[in-house]
Amino acid sequence: MGNLQGRLEDYCTDYQLNELAAMITEQTGVVCLPHQWPLLKKVLIDRTQALNIDSIRGYLSALEFGEPQELTLIANHLTAKHGTFFADSTVVHTFQNDALPDLRTRRASIKKINIWCISNDQGQDAYSLAALCQQYLTENWQVSILMTSLNQSSLDHATAGIYAAKDIEAISIDQRNLMFQYGTGQHEGKVRIKPSLRQRLHTRPFNLMWDWPMEAHFDAIFCADILSHYDKKVQSAVLLQIEKCVLKSGYLFLGEKELFSLNPLRFQRIRQENIYQLTVIPF
Repeated sequence: MGNLQGRLEDYCTDYQLNELAAMITEQTGVVCLPHQWPLLKKVLIDRTQALNIDSIRGYLSALEFGEPQELTLIANHLTAKHGTFFADSTVVHTFQNDALPDLRTRRASIKKINIWCISNDQGQDAYSLAALCQQYLTENWQVSILMTSLNQSSLDHATAGIYAAKDIEAISIDQRNLMFQYGTGQHEGKVRIKPSLRQRLHTRPFNLMWDWPMEAHFDAIFCADILSHYDKKVQSAVLLQIEKCVLKSGYLFLGEKELFSLNPLRFQRIRQENIYQLTVIPF
């Protein structure tokens, strides 16, 4: 196996990496940036070995003749991140101090809030939102959070809600007590999201290029550090579809680096340039 890996590394050319990157973009819309090429090369070699194919060319040929799930798998490697709870302080502050008070007033008659979290982590963003809702809203409110991702393993991780205890050291004691159960015995060193929060989360695999339309509409949509992985054409198309899913006066949270030109007749910025509120009824 070691000799095969060395041979694959020697014969993995920039041309082949370019070829693979083009296939990934065509199938998933995800763009492989130059700083990701070492990771792309590693994944290419690992997948070639895992499938017992004896050459990079053989693996690329298999992709050309109908292995779209392989391209999705590689895209997952390129876009996955090790998430942290309450990672974006601007988003947390704006959601807690602007969006939630507003939604609590406007949805008081139905006591229901729907949130869509488009994510590439393991549920940390979605559960952070769930915790903020639980802190601010009374128990008789129905809060539903849909988490979507290209990566099924990330969705499975989120559904299980199990994390390493060291992953929550940066959040406050009050937040830890609100959100987590602590493992004992063979589970020592691990924590699990409490059932009251887990039951708010629903997961679904979703490809931002192909799986439209989204049938639901949402009070808030979070799409942080996702669109930056896609080419400009896909970004524009996806953003247009996402806009259609925001309810009147609903909120759209984008990533700090994702400053796009939204229709000024439909959205107004609040606080930061990457946080918006819909001002008219979606079409």
